[in-house]
Amino acid sequence: MAKSPEGKARQAEAMRRYWASLSNETRIRIGGRISQSLTGKVQSEAHLRANSEGHRGKVLSEGTRRKLSDSLILAYAEGRKQPVRSSHRRGARHTEEAKAKIREARARQVMWNKGVKTGPMPREVVEKRAASQRGKPHAITQAVLAGRVRMIEKKRGRKATEETKRKQSESQRKTYQQGRTVPFSSGYGKGAYYASPCQGQIWLRSSSEIQRAQELDAAKEVWLYEIEAYPLMMDGKRTTYRPDFWILPQVARGVSLQDPVAFLHRLPKTDVLLEDVKGWWSPSHKTYPKIMAFQAQYPELNFQIVVRKGIRKHGQ
Repeated sequence: MAKSPEGKARQAEAMRRYWASLSNETRIRIGGRISQSLTGKVQSEAHLRANSEGHRGKVLSEGTRRKLSDSLILAYAEGRKQPVRSSHRRGARHTEEAKAKIREARARQVMWNKGVKTGPMPREVVEKRAASQRGKPHAITQAVLAGRVRMIEKKRGRKATEETKRKQSESQRKTYQQGRTVPFSSGYGKGAYYASPCQGQIWLRSSSEIQRAQELDAAKEVWLYEIEAYPLMMDGKRTTYRPDFWILPQVARGVSLQDPVAFLHRLPKTDVLLEDVKGWWSPSHKTYPKIMAFQAQYPELNFQIVVRKGIRKHGQ
């Protein structure tokens, strides 16, 4: 049987009198037990809805407003920009005593890397790790792949709204104004696993790369995918560039490559053709500066950019 508003008010007043009669130690003990019992519990939708409905339309009393105002006044008087209840302590300042305690505690701590040799890993360790991962599929879990399939199935058959069509039209118009002949999304991000003759199952990141791999297999070429990165300097900073395909025209198809990196290092540079596959290519492409720097810093390499509508040699 539901209680009347007068009964609820009497019960609340009795609880307030009981709580005021308790000592501070008892309040802390009871509050700790309540907090422990509620930790990890999730309120049901019905409970949340009931709480929301119960507080809807309520007006704060003058006493509550006065307490909130006093809390804000105290916060700003102490130099804080947020009230006492702020969980982030934004704007709060430590006292000199607190700062001294923090310094003493930090001085007694031993850093995790004290006495530990740091720096680049030895070359043999790097090669051992690379050999253990070489030829394995890209680390995309089955859950992620299943999520992509569910997303595709969910979007299948949907029709774009007029607002979406307008945004797509503006994006494509901007694309052509910048001198590119295909929209932003052409061929990018639509990757898939591919059975490589030399590296086994590998992940190709775009439909353009998949098409190029199929062309190389049809031509019975021996090729490797993203096998090594070249160090670069751009704007005074160190970076790397990793071409997409390493094509070996002088190597007979069917050769067993147990260690592709070591095999490449034994080959003359003139016997290796490097390729980067693009769905579109112009100075506005985000990788254009890096590829130009790569060509300038490694002029001895045989490198070309393969575009979906043709092949562009260096300088074209």
